[in-house]
Amino acid sequence: MERDQILVVGGYGQVGSIICRQLARIYPGKICIAGRDIEKAQHLINESNGSIQAISLDIHKPFDVSILQNVKQVIVCVEQQHTQFVEACFQQGIDYIDISASHMFLQKIEQLTGMAQEHNASATLSIGLAPGVTNLLAKHVQQKLGCAEELSIYIMLGLGDSHGKAAINWTVNETLRNFYRLEGNERVPVKSFIEGSKIYFGKKLGWHTAYDFNFADQHVLQQTLSIPVVKTQLCFDSNLITSAVHLLKKTKLIYCMPVQLLTLLFSRIHIGQPKFAVKVIGRDRDGKIEEIQVSGKKEASATAIMACFISQSMYESKYPTGVHHIEQLFSWEEIHPFLASEISIS
Repeated sequence: MERDQILVVGGYGQVGSIICRQLARIYPGKICIAGRDIEKAQHLINESNGSIQAISLDIHKPFDVSILQNVKQVIVCVEQQHTQFVEACFQQGIDYIDISASHMFLQKIEQLTGMAQEHNASATLSIGLAPGVTNLLAKHVQQKLGCAEELSIYIMLGLGDSHGKAAINWTVNETLRNFYRLEGNERVPVKSFIEGSKIYFGKKLGWHTAYDFNFADQHVLQQTLSIPVVKTQLCFDSNLITSAVHLLKKTKLIYCMPVQLLTLLFSRIHIGQPKFAVKVIGRDRDGKIEEIQVSGKKEASATAIMACFISQSMYESKYPTGVHHIEQLFSWEEIHPFLASEISIS
Protein backbone atom coordinates (compact mmCIF):
# COMPACT_ATOMS: atom_id res chain seq x y z
CA MET A 1 0.00 0.00 0.00
CA GLU A 2 1.21 3.50 -0.83
CA ARG A 3 2.56 5.59 2.02
CA ASP A 4 0.44 8.74 1.99
CA GLN A 5 -0.55 9.47 5.60
CA ILE A 6 0.69 12.33 7.77
CA LEU A 7 0.91 11.23 11.40
CA VAL A 8 0.69 14.10 13.91
CA VAL A 9 1.94 12.97 17.32
CA GLY A 10 0.21 15.07 19.98
CA GLY A 11 -2.21 16.34 17.35
CA TYR A 12 -4.89 17.14 19.94
CA GLY A 13 -2.66 19.64 21.79
CA GLN A 14 -2.66 23.40 21.38
CA VAL A 15 -0.28 23.53 18.41
CA GLY A 16 -1.03 20.06 17.09
CA SER A 17 -4.78 20.67 16.76
CA ILE A 18 -4.16 23.74 14.58
CA ILE A 19 -1.77 21.73 12.41
CA CYS A 20 -4.33 18.93 11.99
CA ARG A 21 -7.13 21.32 11.02
CA GLN A 22 -4.94 23.13 8.46
CA LEU A 23 -3.50 19.99 6.87
CA ALA A 24 -6.87 18.20 6.78
CA ARG A 25 -8.11 20.93 4.42
CA ILE A 26 -5.17 20.30 2.10
CA TYR A 27 -4.98 16.50 2.44
CA PRO A 28 -8.46 15.28 3.48
CA GLY A 29 -8.43 11.73 4.74
CA LYS A 30 -4.63 11.66 5.02
CA ILE A 31 -4.23 13.12 8.54
CA CYS A 32 -3.94 10.83 11.54
CA ILE A 33 -3.54 11.93 15.16
CA ALA A 34 -1.39 9.77 17.42
CA GLY A 35 -1.39 9.99 21.20
CA ARG A 36 -1.83 8.20 24.48
CA ASP A 37 -5.42 9.39 24.94
CA ILE A 38 -7.25 9.43 21.60
CA GLU A 39 -10.47 10.47 23.34
CA LYS A 40 -8.90 13.94 23.42
CA ALA A 41 -8.85 13.83 19.62
CA GLN A 42 -12.54 13.00 19.30
CA HIS A 43 -13.69 16.61 18.92
CA LEU A 44 -11.27 17.07 15.98
CA ILE A 45 -12.47 13.84 14.37
CA ASN A 46 -16.12 14.89 14.72
CA GLU A 47 -15.39 18.42 13.55
CA SER A 48 -13.65 17.12 10.40
CA ASN A 49 -16.49 14.74 9.48
CA GLY A 50 -14.04 11.86 9.46
CA SER A 51 -11.35 13.63 7.45
CA ILE A 52 -9.05 13.26 10.48
CA GLN A 53 -8.37 9.84 11.99
CA ALA A 54 -6.71 8.84 15.27
CA ILE A 55 -4.66 5.96 16.65
CA SER A 56 -3.52 5.12 20.17
CA LEU A 57 0.27 5.40 20.35
CA ASP A 58 2.68 6.16 23.18
CA ILE A 59 5.95 7.05 21.46
CA HIS A 60 7.78 6.90 24.80
CA LYS A 61 7.24 3.12 24.98
CA PRO A 62 8.04 0.20 22.62
CA PHE A 63 5.41 -0.17 19.87
CA ASP A 64 4.67 -2.27 16.80
CA VAL A 65 6.30 -0.48 13.85
CA SER A 66 3.64 -1.88 11.50
CA ILE A 67 1.50 1.00 12.79
CA LEU A 68 3.69 3.21 10.56
CA GLN A 69 3.27 1.16 7.37
CA ASN A 70 1.08 3.73 5.58
CA VAL A 71 2.84 6.81 6.97
CA LYS A 72 4.76 9.11 4.62
CA GLN A 73 5.51 11.89 7.10
CA VAL A 74 5.51 12.36 10.89
CA ILE A 75 5.08 15.66 12.76
CA VAL A 76 5.92 15.48 16.48
CA CYS A 77 4.31 18.07 18.78
CA VAL A 78 5.35 16.57 22.12
CA GLU A 79 8.66 16.60 23.98
CA GLN A 80 10.79 13.45 23.95
CA GLN A 81 13.77 12.32 26.00
CA HIS A 82 14.91 9.39 23.89
CA THR A 83 15.15 8.81 20.13
CA GLN A 84 13.59 5.35 19.73
CA PHE A 85 10.56 6.77 17.91
CA VAL A 86 12.71 8.97 15.66
CA GLU A 87 14.86 5.96 14.81
CA ALA A 88 11.77 3.90 13.96
CA CYS A 89 10.63 6.63 11.56
CA PHE A 90 14.03 6.85 9.87
CA GLN A 91 14.32 3.06 9.54
CA GLN A 92 10.95 3.07 7.76
CA GLY A 93 12.10 5.85 5.39
CA ILE A 94 9.54 8.28 6.87
CA ASP A 95 10.17 12.03 6.69
CA TYR A 96 10.24 13.65 10.11
CA ILE A 97 9.33 17.12 11.46
CA ASP A 98 9.76 18.13 15.12
CA ILE A 99 8.68 21.32 16.91
CA SER A 100 10.77 20.56 20.01
CA ALA A 101 12.64 23.50 21.55
CA SER A 102 15.02 21.34 23.60
CA HIS A 103 18.60 21.67 22.39
CA MET A 104 19.68 18.47 24.15
CA PHE A 105 17.06 16.44 22.30
CA LEU A 106 17.68 18.15 18.95
CA GLN A 107 21.35 17.21 19.32
CA LYS A 108 20.35 13.57 19.75
CA ILE A 109 18.37 13.69 16.49
CA GLU A 110 21.29 15.38 14.68
CA GLN A 111 23.43 12.35 15.53
CA LEU A 112 21.00 10.15 13.54
CA THR A 113 21.60 11.92 10.22
CA GLY A 114 23.52 8.90 8.86
CA MET A 115 20.59 6.61 9.65
CA ALA A 116 18.17 9.00 7.93
CA GLN A 117 20.37 9.16 4.83
CA GLU A 118 20.76 5.38 4.73
CA HIS A 119 16.98 4.93 4.62
CA ASN A 120 16.25 7.89 2.31
CA ALA A 121 14.48 9.92 5.01
CA SER A 122 14.59 13.69 5.54
CA ALA A 123 14.12 15.49 8.87
CA THR A 124 13.52 19.17 9.55
CA LEU A 125 14.05 20.53 13.06
CA SER A 126 13.70 23.96 14.72
CA ILE A 127 10.05 24.54 13.82
CA GLY A 128 8.48 27.26 15.95
CA LEU A 129 9.16 30.74 17.22
CA ALA A 130 12.49 29.99 18.92
CA PRO A 131 14.01 27.97 17.43
CA GLY A 132 12.35 28.53 14.06
CA VAL A 133 11.42 32.10 13.18
CA THR A 134 14.58 33.18 15.00
CA ASN A 135 16.73 30.87 12.85
CA LEU A 136 15.26 32.23 9.62
CA LEU A 137 15.67 35.84 10.71
CA ALA A 138 19.26 35.11 11.70
CA LYS A 139 19.91 33.70 8.23
CA HIS A 140 18.31 36.81 6.69
CA VAL A 141 20.58 39.10 8.74
CA GLN A 142 23.62 36.95 7.98
CA GLN A 143 22.96 37.25 4.25
CA LYS A 144 22.58 41.03 4.54
CA LEU A 145 25.93 41.32 6.34
CA GLY A 146 27.74 38.76 4.25
CA CYS A 147 29.54 37.40 7.30
CA ALA A 148 28.21 38.06 10.80
CA GLU A 149 30.70 37.97 13.65
CA GLU A 150 28.11 38.30 16.40
CA LEU A 151 24.35 37.80 16.54
CA SER A 152 21.90 38.81 19.28
CA ILE A 153 18.35 37.44 19.38
CA TYR A 154 15.74 39.07 21.63
CA ILE A 155 12.36 37.43 22.25
CA MET A 156 9.35 38.99 23.93
CA LEU A 157 6.46 36.73 24.88
CA GLY A 158 3.00 38.06 25.73
CA LEU A 159 1.55 36.76 28.97
CA GLY A 160 -1.92 37.37 27.60
CA ASP A 161 -1.32 34.60 25.07
CA SER A 162 -2.58 31.07 25.66
CA HIS A 163 0.44 28.84 26.22
CA GLY A 164 0.13 25.08 26.56
CA LYS A 165 1.04 23.39 29.84
CA ALA A 166 4.01 21.59 28.26
CA ALA A 167 5.40 24.87 26.90
CA ILE A 168 5.03 26.59 30.27
CA ASN A 169 6.63 23.65 32.07
CA TRP A 170 9.59 23.72 29.65
CA THR A 171 10.03 27.48 30.17
CA VAL A 172 9.97 27.09 33.95
CA ASN A 173 12.54 24.29 33.88
CA GLU A 174 14.86 26.24 31.59
CA THR A 175 14.58 29.26 33.89
CA LEU A 176 15.75 27.10 36.78
CA ARG A 177 18.63 25.55 34.84
CA ASN A 178 21.89 27.19 33.86
CA PHE A 179 23.71 26.35 30.65
CA TYR A 180 26.85 26.79 28.56
CA ARG A 181 27.25 29.01 25.52
CA LEU A 182 30.12 28.85 23.04
CA GLU A 183 31.83 32.17 22.44
CA GLY A 184 34.32 31.47 19.72
CA ASN A 185 36.08 28.34 20.97
CA GLU A 186 35.41 29.04 24.64
CA ARG A 187 32.63 27.27 26.57
CA VAL A 188 31.17 29.96 28.83
CA PRO A 189 28.80 29.19 31.75
CA VAL A 190 25.56 31.21 31.63
CA LYS A 191 22.97 31.66 34.38
CA SER A 192 19.44 31.85 32.99
CA PHE A 193 17.59 35.08 33.70
CA ILE A 194 20.56 36.78 35.40
CA GLU A 195 22.42 38.87 32.81
CA GLY A 196 20.16 41.20 30.83
CA SER A 197 20.16 43.71 27.97
CA LYS A 198 17.93 46.72 27.42
CA ILE A 199 16.22 46.37 24.06
CA TYR A 200 13.81 48.65 22.19
CA PHE A 201 10.96 46.82 20.45
CA GLY A 202 9.51 49.94 18.78
CA LYS A 203 6.95 52.57 19.74
CA LYS A 204 4.09 50.17 20.45
CA LEU A 205 6.05 47.72 22.60
CA GLY A 206 8.67 50.07 24.03
CA TRP A 207 11.78 49.23 26.06
CA HIS A 208 12.29 45.89 27.81
CA THR A 209 15.10 44.13 29.60
CA ALA A 210 15.67 40.68 28.13
CA TYR A 211 17.67 38.02 29.97
CA ASP A 212 19.87 35.11 28.90
CA PHE A 213 17.80 32.02 28.18
CA ASN A 214 18.65 28.57 26.84
CA PHE A 215 16.77 28.58 23.54
CA ALA A 216 18.25 26.07 21.10
CA ASP A 217 18.73 28.59 18.28
CA GLN A 218 21.87 30.16 19.78
CA HIS A 219 23.61 26.77 19.81
CA VAL A 220 22.35 25.61 16.41
CA LEU A 221 23.13 28.82 14.51
CA GLN A 222 26.78 28.75 15.46
CA GLN A 223 27.03 25.49 13.52
CA THR A 224 24.65 26.01 10.62
CA LEU A 225 25.54 29.66 9.86
CA SER A 226 29.14 29.63 11.21
CA ILE A 227 28.60 32.65 13.49
CA PRO A 228 31.21 32.75 16.30
CA VAL A 229 29.00 34.34 18.97
CA VAL A 230 25.21 33.96 19.21
CA LYS A 231 23.11 34.80 22.26
CA THR A 232 19.36 34.59 22.83
CA GLN A 233 17.58 36.57 25.54
CA LEU A 234 13.98 36.48 26.75
CA CYS A 235 11.52 38.89 28.33
CA PHE A 236 7.76 39.09 28.82
CA ASP A 237 5.50 41.91 27.69
CA SER A 238 4.99 42.76 31.38
CA ASN A 239 8.14 44.42 32.70
CA LEU A 240 6.86 43.69 36.20
CA ILE A 241 6.71 39.94 35.64
CA THR A 242 10.08 39.90 33.86
CA SER A 243 11.67 41.76 36.78
CA ALA A 244 9.97 39.44 39.29
CA VAL A 245 11.35 36.32 37.58
CA HIS A 246 14.82 37.92 37.43
CA LEU A 247 14.65 38.78 41.15
CA LEU A 248 13.45 35.30 42.13
CA LYS A 249 16.32 33.74 40.17
CA LYS A 250 18.93 36.21 41.42
CA THR A 251 17.98 35.68 45.08
CA LYS A 252 17.58 31.92 44.46
CA LEU A 253 14.10 32.06 46.02
CA ILE A 254 12.79 30.45 42.84
CA TYR A 255 14.45 27.19 43.92
CA CYS A 256 12.26 27.12 47.03
CA MET A 257 9.16 26.74 44.86
CA PRO A 258 8.16 23.36 43.32
CA VAL A 259 8.17 23.23 39.51
CA GLN A 260 4.50 22.22 39.54
CA LEU A 261 3.60 25.35 41.52
CA LEU A 262 5.62 27.63 39.24
CA THR A 263 3.99 26.06 36.18
CA LEU A 264 0.54 26.56 37.73
CA LEU A 265 1.29 30.19 38.60
CA PHE A 266 2.48 31.00 35.09
CA SER A 267 -0.53 29.27 33.55
CA ARG A 268 -2.80 31.51 35.66
CA ILE A 269 -1.13 34.77 34.60
CA HIS A 270 -3.18 36.37 31.83
CA ILE A 271 -2.18 40.00 31.76
CA GLY A 272 -1.24 41.96 28.67
CA GLN A 273 -1.97 40.91 25.11
CA PRO A 274 -1.66 37.61 23.19
CA LYS A 275 1.42 38.83 21.32
CA PHE A 276 5.09 38.18 20.73
CA ALA A 277 8.05 39.93 19.15
CA VAL A 278 11.47 38.86 17.91
CA LYS A 279 14.38 41.16 17.18
CA VAL A 280 17.63 39.96 15.62
CA ILE A 281 20.71 42.19 15.47
CA GLY A 282 23.87 41.13 13.67
CA ARG A 283 27.33 42.72 13.55
CA ASP A 284 30.22 41.97 11.22
CA ARG A 285 33.91 42.34 12.06
CA ASP A 286 33.94 45.91 10.73
CA GLY A 287 31.13 46.95 13.08
CA LYS A 288 28.42 47.10 10.41
CA ILE A 289 24.98 46.34 11.89
CA GLU A 290 21.91 44.76 10.30
CA GLU A 291 18.69 44.08 12.17
CA ILE A 292 15.16 42.87 11.64
CA GLN A 293 12.15 42.74 13.95
CA VAL A 294 8.90 40.83 13.57
CA SER A 295 5.86 40.83 15.81
CA GLY A 296 2.61 38.96 15.88
CA LYS A 297 -0.21 37.44 17.88
CA LYS A 298 -0.77 33.91 19.12
CA GLU A 299 2.60 32.17 19.16
CA ALA A 300 0.94 28.73 18.91
CA SER A 301 -0.76 29.69 15.64
CA ALA A 302 2.50 30.98 14.18
CA THR A 303 4.27 27.76 15.13
CA ALA A 304 1.47 25.66 13.62
CA ILE A 305 1.44 27.62 10.35
CA MET A 306 5.21 27.20 10.04
CA ALA A 307 4.88 23.47 10.65
CA CYS A 308 2.14 23.24 8.00
CA PHE A 309 4.29 25.06 5.45
CA ILE A 310 7.22 22.71 6.10
CA SER A 311 4.90 19.70 6.06
CA GLN A 312 3.32 20.61 2.72
CA SER A 313 6.70 21.44 1.17
CA MET A 314 8.18 18.09 2.23
CA TYR A 315 5.04 16.17 1.28
CA GLU A 316 4.98 17.61 -2.25
CA SER A 317 8.74 17.65 -2.97
CA LYS A 318 11.76 15.57 -2.05
CA TYR A 319 14.27 17.38 0.14
CA PRO A 320 17.86 16.30 0.87
CA THR A 321 18.04 13.23 3.08
CA GLY A 322 19.48 13.48 6.57
CA VAL A 323 18.77 15.78 9.51
CA HIS A 324 18.51 19.53 8.92
CA HIS A 325 17.46 22.63 10.81
CA ILE A 326 14.91 24.90 9.17
CA GLU A 327 17.42 27.55 8.00
CA GLN A 328 19.39 24.90 6.10
CA LEU A 329 16.44 24.14 3.80
CA PHE A 330 14.24 27.25 3.84
CA SER A 331 14.44 31.04 3.94
CA TRP A 332 12.48 33.79 5.68
CA GLU A 333 11.44 35.15 2.27
CA GLU A 334 9.83 31.78 1.40
CA ILE A 335 7.92 31.33 4.63
CA HIS A 336 6.90 34.86 5.56
CA PRO A 337 4.02 35.11 3.01
CA PHE A 338 2.40 32.08 4.67
CA LEU A 339 2.86 33.66 8.10
CA ALA A 340 1.59 37.08 7.04
CA SER A 341 -1.74 36.61 8.84
CA GLU A 342 0.13 36.00 12.12
CA ILE A 343 3.42 37.89 11.80
CA SER A 344 4.30 41.35 10.52
CA ILE A 345 7.73 42.88 9.88
CA SER A 346 8.61 46.10 11.64
